[in-house]
Amino acid sequence: VEIGELIQTLRILFRFHQDLQNKSEVAKFIQRPKIPPFLSESLVVDLANRGMLRFLECSNFDLSTTNGDIVAFSPNGRVKIEVKATAQSAFQLFSNKDIDADFLVWVHFNRYFEDDRHHEIEIFTLREPKRIFNQSRKITLPVFKKEGGESIVSIHVNLDQYMRNLHE
Repeated sequence: VEIGELIQTLRILFRFHQDLQNKSEVAKFIQRPKIPPFLSESLVVDLANRGMLRFLECSNFDLSTTNGDIVAFSPNGRVKIEVKATAQSAFQLFSNKDIDADFLVWVHFNRYFEDDRHHEIEIFTLREPKRIFNQSRKITLPVFKKEGGESIVSIHVNLDQYMRNLHE
């Protein structure tokens, strides 16, 4: 329920920001709202526990307070998952913690919050990101996809349908 409420609240906030920029020339100096890590991390945990992220090959996903954003279990033991989220800008900073994770998950909301016609988000997953990225750096989603190549698994999630399922 919190995920659904947060998504609706972010849609209001993003639309307000966009309306403000349309009405005021100086509003262009105000940064776009950021997507709270709680949303992207909780969304990944819930989708994974519902079996929608099978390529993570883990079970018992939960938010972590000590070791990565999400902790899960595989036959080999504890798995550390780092989560990144972007809206339209599709720009992130990979820290050493992100690179050292067992999995890096990038949740791309694109224009979902600004445009009611957008119903889907895309989720990209990279196993052992240190195989491809060897140091902390700023990166865009197109560069991530290019450098990760076939190592990246992606799915589309209809977030509107997901939210309807939350209430059933």
